[in-house]
Amino acid sequence: MNLDDIVRAVPGVLALYSAAPAVVTSARQLVAGAGDVSLVSVRENAEGAEIIASIGVGGDEQAPRIAAAVSAAILAAVPDGVSASVHVRVSRVLG
Repeated sequence: MNLDDIVRAVPGVLALYSAAPAVVTSARQLVAGAGDVSLVSVRENAEGAEIIASIGVGGDEQAPRIAAAVSAAILAAVPDGVSASVHVRVSRVLG
């Protein structure tokens, strides 16, 4: 299961958006094909991995609770021994 699927499986997540700017995502889709581009961003740095997810939640949901659940789900998928930080953006409140 990839990180996009993990984020989408968290209850309360109604949409997953690209963590990268639209122009970067579009360029990646042109090169790799639309289905092959991850919306969750993973960057390697000196401290380990920096993972960024951008989500949409429902208007009747508690966005901080859902963002925390997304972060926990992503961290649970990180292999043992790999240091990672997770940043979850609530980019849109739907409905």
